[in-house]
Amino acid sequence: MKASLPANRMLASFGLATGALLTSCVAPYYAAPQATGDYTTVTTYRPGYEVAALPAGYRAETIGGARYYRHGETYYRPRSGRYVVVEAPRQRPIEREVIIRRLPPGYRVTTHQGIRYYRVDNVYYQQRGSDYVAVRRPY
Repeated sequence: MKASLPANRMLASFGLATGALLTSCVAPYYAAPQATGDYTTVTTYRPGYEVAALPAGYRAETIGGARYYRHGETYYRPRSGRYVVVEAPRQRPIEREVIIRRLPPGYRVTTHQGIRYYRVDNVYYQQRGSDYVAVRRPY
């Protein structure tokens, strides 16, 4: 019996270390209760975590010539038939002027240092005559 005691301690230590490694990549949290009183469990992944398949509802984006997959605020890159969670890519400054005639539905108006901006997702516009021009984030 005494000979197996150190082995049990080693297994327990290994289990704790393994659990610590796993929790460093996946962080479940509970969202506020819904109107029904039920809680929603949401799982977020930290960079470096790999998944076999992308979550339903992901979007493909090309940023700086690289292909990313995005679900909510989590970005993925393909690697060896799987997908690894990566830091959100930094978008390069607007290289050419983007002009639109109408703002898409759901835009928000924000004012920064007395200047009015129209925000759609993470793109900011300023009005120029009857059109809208994409500009850098004001803050």
